[in-house]
Amino acid sequence: MKRKTIVSLIAVAAVVAVAMFEGCVEEEATTQVPTSTPTLVPTPTPTSVPTSTPEITPTPTAIPTVVPTSTPTPSPTPTAIPFEKIEGLTSIRVSGGLNWDNWDADMENDGPVIEIVYLDAKGDIIADKSTEKMPISADVKIYAGESSIAPKTKLVFSAHYTEDQIILGFLGPEIRIPKEEISVDPSTDYRYGAVEATIYTPKQGTFADRSDIFRLYEE
Repeated sequence: MKRKTIVSLIAVAAVVAVAMFEGCVEEEATTQVPTSTPTLVPTPTPTSVPTSTPEITPTPTAIPTVVPTSTPTPSPTPTAIPFEKIEGLTSIRVSGGLNWDNWDADMENDGPVIEIVYLDAKGDIIADKSTEKMPISADVKIYAGESSIAPKTKLVFSAHYTEDQIILGFLGPEIRIPKEEISVDPSTDYRYGAVEATIYTPKQGTFADRSDIFRLYEE
């Protein structure tokens, strides 16, 4: 009886053991090995790094240095020394006036021209640079008479000439007398009269002369 019980227990134990073994095998067979799902590594979104706008440093404008310009001191203009004296001047001679001259643009003669000639103590003509450049002024008077032998006492022209109105001639100063300013009457006055000229020099005083052959009008 005992032996039968022991055999029965052994059998039960064997059955249990087999069952347990099969269960383990089945369990092992049916157990699914979980497939490992690959982990998706998220693609990192590129972080937009804000572009830093470079700070523009303004270029400093160079302020031009004003170099003071030295104003040159103007050299004094040399003053021309006027000829104020004619060496050897003793007297003058008035000539001309016999032939009228034309000094403007038309064809008509405009009037007589008298000439002033400088003389030395011998009566010789002085002709040098001083006679061309010495400034003078002059008074001119013209007289008429009734005939060639009558006294020439009728004043028909009188005028004062400044330095600017006296021109330089071949031998010395020349003075032009406009015919319109000669108050002569051809019906009563003889065609030839007399002219007196008085000149004033800067240093040598006054000189005068008279010519009795002077043409008052043209026929």
